[in-house]
Amino acid sequence: MGMSMMIRRILFTAVPLALLACEPPPEEAPPPPPPISEAGTAAMRDAYIDAYMRKNAPGAVAFYSDDAVMYGADGEVYSGKAEIEAAFTAMMEAGMDSLGLVSQSYEASGDMATDQGTFIRRTLDPRTKEATRVSGNYKIVVSRDADGNIFFVQDSIWDTVTLDPQ
Repeated sequence: MGMSMMIRRILFTAVPLALLACEPPPEEAPPPPPPISEAGTAAMRDAYIDAYMRKNAPGAVAFYSDDAVMYGADGEVYSGKAEIEAAFTAMMEAGMDSLGLVSQSYEASGDMATDQGTFIRRTLDPRTKEATRVSGNYKIVVSRDADGNIFFVQDSIWDTVTLDPQ
C-alpha cells in the first residue's frame, strides 16, 4: 500500500472525528419547575376569602383563570370569569356575608394542584336578618400558566348541610 493511500485512510478517519470533536455539546433542557407550593396556594385562597368577605366579587374572581369552571352545590355550572363574578354578586346580594375554608388535603404535581377541605358560609337574610349557615366540602384545582401565574381553574362544593340557626 502506497503512502498516499495510507494518508487518505488516516484523513478519511481522522477528519470526521475531528469535526465531531468541534461540535458544541447538546444543550441540556432546563429542569421542570417545582410543583405549585401549598403555602402559595394557601396564601391565594386566604386572599380570595378576604375579597369575598369584603363583598368584592371582582376581587374574588381575580383568582380564577379566564376559562375557570365553578360547580355549585345546587348543580349550577358557571363557566368563565364573567359568570362566576355574576354568581358571587348574586350570592352577596342575597345576604351571604361570611365564608370559611379549612383545607384537609393538598396534592401538587408539576403545574397542577388540588386543595380539598370543608367550608362553612353564612347568609343573612336582607329583610329579616335571620342567619342561615351551610357547611359542606370543597375542591379547588389550581393551575400555573406559562408565565408562572397561578389561578383557580375549577371550584366545586358538595354535601352541603344547613345548620341550625344561631
